[in-house]
This record gives sequence, C-alpha cells and structure tokens, in this order.
Amino acid sequence: MTSYELNSFTMADAQLLAGKTADITEWGDDERETKVTYPGAKVTGIIVLTGPYLVIETSGAVMTDARTGERLGTRPPAPELRLLFTWVCEVDGVRDRFMRGDRVALEHTGDPDTRLRPGDEGTVTRYDPGTGQLDVRWDSGSTLSMLLNDGDRVRLITPAPGAGLGETGKEQGR
Repeated sequence: MTSYELNSFTMADAQLLAGKTADITEWGDDERETKVTYPGAKVTGIIVLTGPYLVIETSGAVMTDARTGERLGTRPPAPELRLLFTWVCEVDGVRDRFMRGDRVALEHTGDPDTRLRPGDEGTVTRYDPGTGQLDVRWDSGSTLSMLLNDGDRVRLITPAPGAGLGETGKEQGR
C-alpha cells in the first residue's frame, strides 16, 4: 500500500495516478474522525482551483469511523468527484484501468445488434488504452469488444488476482 501523511500528497503523486484505477481513502473534514474509501476509483484528472484536486470517477464509497473501523454508511457512485489533495491519506491497489482476467459488467453499449444487456458479465481478455478497446469474453458466449472512447461503458466487478501495484510501483502478478 502507498500511504501518504495528511498534507503531503503532491502533484507528482497525482500525475502518477492519472488514468489509473485505485482504492483511495480520504479523511473527512470533521476533525479526522471519518474515513471515506472509494474502491476502484478511476483517476480522470487533476484540477487546480482554490487548491489542487484529484478528479475521480467512483462506483460508490464506504464511510467508516477512523478510530473504531465501524461502518457508518455509503455514498452513491459519482461520475466526477473532486478530492482536495490534503484530504487524501491512502492510495492502494493502483493498476491500469482494465487488465486481463478482470471481471466486468456491461453498463451501456451503442451496438444495436447485440443481445448483450446492461448487467451482463464477462472476463477481460485484452485492453488497449490508446484506442479504448476492451476485449471481453462474455458469460453469454458473446465476444463483442467494448469501444470505451465511443460511449460503451462497463464497470469493474472483480480485479484480476494480483493485478495491483506493490510499494515499489512495479506491477505484480502479470
């Protein structure tokens, strides 16, 4: 796990995360009593407004008591959430957006001729981030590729085993 003390997450740290997926935990603004974890958040950018912000796309969040670990609630998915760098305290499981062996679920496809429907699941066989093409072996037997840059959307259900980055920053389990 890569850990950052409060207030020491830097622009260089954020730039290394751009375009990646990670489990990001932030301290709330309530005297550091609440932690909010965004599992599998996609880091979509960096914005500098009144301060530097990490821009993430989330599939939801879990709020816990920082002292006891007790679950306090959840937050819904957010297509664009801005986290002030000073609130980010942990970044774990950094990885490319999709990797071979990931389990995904279809959210939307613009292909009018497919029998695939939202919620259908499959396993990633290849991902080309340059073209945004995601090849999936769907459980239904379909092999329809997703064109993520053209509006097709899938969500990560389960990452491939060992697909994260270790503390050294080198990918493991490839």
